[in-house]
Amino acid sequence: MYIEYAKSYSNGNYNVVIFKDGTKVRYNDEDSLVPDFPECVDLKITDKCNLKCPMCHESSVCNGRHADLQDCMDFVSSMHPYTEVAIGGGNPMCYPGLRDLLVECSNANVIPNMTVNIEHLKDPHTWFKVADYLTNDLLNSIGVSVPFWYNKRQLRILKDNKFMTPGFKASTVLHMIVGLNTVKQMQELYGKGFKLLLLGYKTKGRGKELREKSKDSDKIDKNTLELMDNLEEVIKGFNVVSFDNLAIKQLRIGQFCKEKNLDFSKIYMGDDGDYTMYVDMVRREYAISSTDETRYSIETVDATEIFKNVQNIKKSKQILEE
Repeated sequence: MYIEYAKSYSNGNYNVVIFKDGTKVRYNDEDSLVPDFPECVDLKITDKCNLKCPMCHESSVCNGRHADLQDCMDFVSSMHPYTEVAIGGGNPMCYPGLRDLLVECSNANVIPNMTVNIEHLKDPHTWFKVADYLTNDLLNSIGVSVPFWYNKRQLRILKDNKFMTPGFKASTVLHMIVGLNTVKQMQELYGKGFKLLLLGYKTKGRGKELREKSKDSDKIDKNTLELMDNLEEVIKGFNVVSFDNLAIKQLRIGQFCKEKNLDFSKIYMGDDGDYTMYVDMVRREYAISSTDETRYSIETVDATEIFKNVQNIKKSKQILEE
């Protein structure tokens, strides 16, 4: 079967192909893949958000600071073409220079994705702005965070809302958190044509405080086990199901693949920091990932230089662990 690809490029000693359905393939004739620059960057542009979600690992607040727009623009312009950048916060939709930043992504041939809480998409103005970015190819896809307190009636905003056009839905990836969102919530969205990204539960910021409450901790553990027991059903319920590295660990995806006679190595996209990095442009810090407690000050907004530092940090950690 022929599958049309959307992008292809070389990175270090290997080649990358990104297909139109989002599938990414790396290949070379050697025994290892050694990148020169990051394939994907998790970029935080604001600490401002009015929702005060109890699991927010960034502890975003109503009067949170925004990143300097010029820093963000310079950072994006330093990326190699077809680098993917996951723009988040806080609430990135309240960032005053968002459209300018997305235009800079387009100019640099960088592939921008953005995460927005579904609570913010209740506002038609916000929804239309996101739809405008998607329609004008300023956004590649939109991640829609579905809070764990959403019930069956509220989930109709995704199933039935008149603003959810086919084009919008095709560019939407639902974000749900292991241990917080329930299997029942996921079942409400089966067969609706959505893609699902399962995110691991982060014990940082307010998420740490929530986890430490005994009642909530027991509920998180119970929900995690229920999801593990029903994982095959959940995978069949959505067009695509993917996992971040923390979810892979918490749901024991490697063991799941072994039990289903699947080759985990062929679908695993690498450890944090292998091809990715986290950049908090609000605090001008970077790290291997957003879950890493150790942060480093940004001395240059050059993406390649920061990535080299991340890889050196990883190597130093591996030597110490050995």
